[in-house]
Parts: sequence; C-alpha cells; structure tokens
Amino acid sequence: MRKRRRRTAGLLPSLGQWLWAFGRHLAQRPQLLLLCAVLSMALWALVGYVQRSDAFRVTQVSFPPGPPFTLREPIIGANLLGLDLHALADQLKQQQSWLREVRVVRQLPSAIRIEAIPRALVAQVRLDRWPPHLVAPPDGGAHSPEPVTARPASGRPNQVGGWYPVDQSGFILPQGSAEPAPHRVRLTGFERAGTALRVGKDNTDERLRLALRVLQKWRRGPPPLAQQLVEINVADPQQIRFIIDASILHPTVPGSGQDDGGIEVRCGSEAELDMHLKRLQAALKAVARSPVAVKYLDVRFKEPVIGPRP
Repeated sequence: MRKRRRRTAGLLPSLGQWLWAFGRHLAQRPQLLLLCAVLSMALWALVGYVQRSDAFRVTQVSFPPGPPFTLREPIIGANLLGLDLHALADQLKQQQSWLREVRVVRQLPSAIRIEAIPRALVAQVRLDRWPPHLVAPPDGGAHSPEPVTARPASGRPNQVGGWYPVDQSGFILPQGSAEPAPHRVRLTGFERAGTALRVGKDNTDERLRLALRVLQKWRRGPPPLAQQLVEINVADPQQIRFIIDASILHPTVPGSGQDDGGIEVRCGSEAELDMHLKRLQAALKAVARSPVAVKYLDVRFKEPVIGPRP
C-alpha cells in the first residue's frame, strides 16, 4: 500500500484563504462591516491627532548626573510617541561605551528620561601605560574620566601606568588610578604572557577570562574567606596563586595584614580549584588555632604544606 502524503498548505495560500473567508463573512453582515469601518476611521483619526497634538511634543529631557551626553539632533518639540527610543539609546551608548546600558524612557505626556546603568565592578587590573588624556575623576566615582593627562609631581607625563577596574565580562573601564583600590581584588599575571589588555573594550583574553571565572568561584565560598581575597595571579594557568589578608587568621599578630604581603595560597589548575579550596578551608581552621604567622599555604597536596614567616 502506498502511504498517503499529507498536503501542507503554505503560509501565503493559507492567509489568502483566511482573508477570503473573512471577507465573505463581512459581506454577509453589513452591520459588522460598517462597525469595522467606523473603528478604523476613529483609530486613524486618533493616530493623526496624537502626531499633531502639542500635548505630546517633547518639552523636557532629563539627563542622569555624572556622564555627559550630547543629543546629535534636537528632540525638543518632536512628537514623543514618534521617537525611536532604541536608536536614541544606541547613539548615547556610543558616547559613553564604558556604561553597561543606556535607557531612554518616555514620561507621558511630554518628557523623556535618560538613565545611565553603570557596570558592576568586580576586580582591577594593572596596565603598563595610561591611555592618553585619561585620568580618574576627582570624586573616585563611576563617572566618565576627565580629559586631563596624568602627570606625576615632576610634571612629566606618567609612563608607569595604573590600575583599572574591570567588570565580569572583561570590560576594562577608563577610570584609572596610580595605586590599586584597597577593597578591590587585584588580577595579575598578564605581563609574562604578553597579554594586551585594552581600556574601554571588551577583552576576550583567555587569561583574563580565567581570572574572572576563578574570582567568581572563589566568591561562592564561605563569607569570611571570600571577603579576604586580595589578589589572583594567573601567570601560570596550571599553578594559580592567591593572596589573602592574613588578618583573617591572626588579627592581633603584628605584620599579618595586607601591607606585609598577606598569605600566599598556592593552588593548581582551574579544574582542580574546587578540591583545593576545600583543602584551604580545612587548613585555615587548623592554622587559626596556632599562634605562628603563616607566609604561604600550598594546598596542591593532600596534606597542605604550611610555610611559617621567618
């Protein structure tokens, strides 16, 4: 027996059949046809009124405090409902690419509000040189940098570089500072690999991605340990290094804080990190009961190696 093939009508023939059936239905009911015509004319008249009405013309544009925006085309007097908000938001985002998002919101009947959504900063990286004409804002906040070249006390242009905040996606913001922020994790180990990190860009460098993944995994640990992380070093992806604040163990022992270098934690690769962090938690509990100041903890072994300070 031959199998019967199912005939599937295409989209356009099906739409044509539906429109024909709907037209025949309206032709048989003139009252319904008249009602549809009246509603269509009323809707058309309403749209025309809204487009011409002075009540819906833009009279006010509210800008967010901080990053400066410039409207390429004046929108005061334009129809509020006829503006392409997505295109306007894209234009403003290009002016401040370091922002995570720019939103343009209608406020009926005649106002527009522009919202700047900053990026969530998770760490900081060091660059060898300052980008030209970029320094941190005087208030240290998450605003656009001022167009001034960074200069040291000697008056010569700063060629040493600085520390720049980075978000979870690898975007490095242009708000640099000569010294690292004390309460932001440092990501290091890129110099040896010749990594070219760029300010104001989404960096896809694998080592930076590795450091950000490791940071995220570390912060899923217990709060006391997660809050004491100072530095992640990914110079060797097979031997990841951490620096933690030594005061987590002995807050009363002299020379146990970040200024003394903290405690170095030696781990293996990213694949081994979960197991090594569990060993670290157990080792820290054991070390906390000892009055000896610790220089490093090597958790790559089943029995962690503890190195005391001289």
